[in-house]
Amino acid sequence: MDHSTRLLARSQFEQVRLPVGLVGDLNAALEPEQVWQAALSGVGNVVGIDGVRIAELTMGSKLSYRVLAQSPDGPDLSAPLMRSPHDHPIIAHYAATRFSGWVSLNDLLPGRQWLEHPLYREVYRPAGVDAQISCAIQDSGATMLSLSLTRSSRDFSHHERENLRHLQWLMAITCRRVLQLQRERIATEALERAFSDSGLTLVLSPVDGRIIYASSILAAWSQSHPGVLDQLLQSVRTGRMSQPVQFGDTAWKAWTVSSRHGTVVTLSNGPTYRLTPRETQVLRALADGLTAHAIARQLGRRDATIRKHLEHIYLKLGVNDRLGAVNLARAEHLITEPPATTTR
Repeated sequence: MDHSTRLLARSQFEQVRLPVGLVGDLNAALEPEQVWQAALSGVGNVVGIDGVRIAELTMGSKLSYRVLAQSPDGPDLSAPLMRSPHDHPIIAHYAATRFSGWVSLNDLLPGRQWLEHPLYREVYRPAGVDAQISCAIQDSGATMLSLSLTRSSRDFSHHERENLRHLQWLMAITCRRVLQLQRERIATEALERAFSDSGLTLVLSPVDGRIIYASSILAAWSQSHPGVLDQLLQSVRTGRMSQPVQFGDTAWKAWTVSSRHGTVVTLSNGPTYRLTPRETQVLRALADGLTAHAIARQLGRRDATIRKHLEHIYLKLGVNDRLGAVNLARAEHLITEPPATTTR
């Protein structure tokens, strides 16, 4: 029995009829965007709604609200929520209680209390929305992903909420699986682009710069030497990688390579450049005095591709320009000088 069938069987066992298509789409999702799309297209088959919205709420000294996806044909309520999220009763309730279950506007402001609320009069009534119910589908502490359903009719019934409770469970386990896959994929792709085989390696998220992978040696070191990872991250964030980082009895230098997949931070106690064959070829042409455009023509590549190679070369060598790269490459014997020719 595959994962999708097990989810469906469990739902049927609990006498909840979740649509087979929605269960299958969520099970097949490999990216967060695929989860959002499955929800937008399938939640309407669970309960009657006019709109679906998935949003991210970031906690801190100030609440920050960001819409990740919403029904294209449903009411767009995002602008006032992003501008003043704390004015929304459900958001304010979650921030105060961290209750993650389904909560409707009518639960918090029954009867005319909601109808007389400024948000209803100024935003919801003009948009034709009378009822909304929301829940958390992922809560990391610092951020929460919410699923919100709206419609222009009655509040959500007890029977509908039973179905929604199991929808929340299904969405939550799907989000957890997909986000874990995303973290593993980012770490793998970033490591594949790393330029050092040192056992002291970190991978930082391309989104928020947090650590998504630490080699076992570095993780063990951080346990016995509290603060070393903070010292390393501070060096990276302030651009002071040239200053050595003390691990044990050895001073190590941090090297970084950044791409859209993340930033790989590697420690080495000696120069470890690990240029790819193509980067070495570009560096050799650079030493011959060729411009980026001339190198692109010579290698049959686009100018933008060569510029990206040069960017990676400068990062790996820890230099800022062509002259610095060529001088270091010659000093470290990364490229060889052509043999001198003699004339008779």
